[in-house]
Order: sequence, then structure tokens, then C-alpha cells
Amino acid sequence: MMDTVSEVLRYGARAAGRAEMIKFLEGKPLTRSQSIRAMCYACMGYYGDEGGCDCEIPNCPLYPYQPYSKNKMKDDAEGE
Repeated sequence: MMDTVSEVLRYGARAAGRAEMIKFLEGKPLTRSQSIRAMCYACMGYYGDEGGCDCEIPNCPLYPYQPYSKNKMKDDAEGE
């Protein structure tokens, strides 16, 4: 896991979900909204060189909550 943390720190774009992914990889607890951001960050390949962008995968169940979604929904448990 620490190799992955090092990779994210070294190559991962500074985008929404980066801090949450590092927190997850370190074994720290995440809220629901933090988990969603971390998952989207990982799914998008740590956002690579693109920074943050809409994944444009509307069939994904997390798409409405994706940090850069054009059709963004507010997470009811945001304050968790």
C-alpha cells in the first residue's frame, strides 16, 4: 500500500479525491462523500495529466456524485 501512496504523491494530479485516496491507502476512515471522491479519483487513473475532468460515464452509479460531473448531485451525508 505504501508503494501506491508514493505513486499517488509522485504522479497523481492534484485533483479532488487525491487526499481522500491517500487517507484510504493509509488505513484511515473515510466518510461516504470522501469514499466517493477517492473511488472516482482511482477510477480515472488518478486523473493523470488531465487534472480533474468529468468521466462522462453516466451509467456509473457514482456518476451523479463524481467531483467533476456536469450533472452533480449533493450527497445527503456530506457532513458525515
